[in-house]
Amino acid sequence: AQISKIESKIEYLTQKTNLELSKNFITPFDREDIYQLVKSIDYVADNLNGAANRINIYQVEKITKSIRKISAVNLEACQLIGEGVEQLKDLTNVNRIYEICERINKLENKSDRIFDKAVQEIFENETDAKNIIKYKEVLSSLESATDKCKSVANVLEAVAVKHS
Repeated sequence: AQISKIESKIEYLTQKTNLELSKNFITPFDREDIYQLVKSIDYVADNLNGAANRINIYQVEKITKSIRKISAVNLEACQLIGEGVEQLKDLTNVNRIYEICERINKLENKSDRIFDKAVQEIFENETDAKNIIKYKEVLSSLESATDKCKSVANVLEAVAVKHS
């Protein structure tokens, strides 16, 4: 429920930002970068909301260690995104933005490893086909969210490069 509320708020902010971009002539940095940043953050929220919905829809009874690990990776990546966006306010510390982007990229690689191992374990250990589908779907959504975090990092880095 909390993820759904946050995702709805991000949808609203995305729509509001796009409207403001069409109204304002002067922006703090390139319009395209603002649009890409907002859109990529929205994709992260969509994927996280999708994972939460799959847990509910599929009635996943056990939150596995792998789901917890990828969720923790996503949480850290989202916190870093928040810090990166905060750094855009004055762009005086572009090196910190680079550090944040590098950390998000490492987290995305970590998520890939967790996902691959988790899927391998599901196919090795799970005998119920429905559970295989449930867990793979949830893990895929969470891993996709981490991929989208990397997309946000790419936009943050592009802005930092332009202003360094």
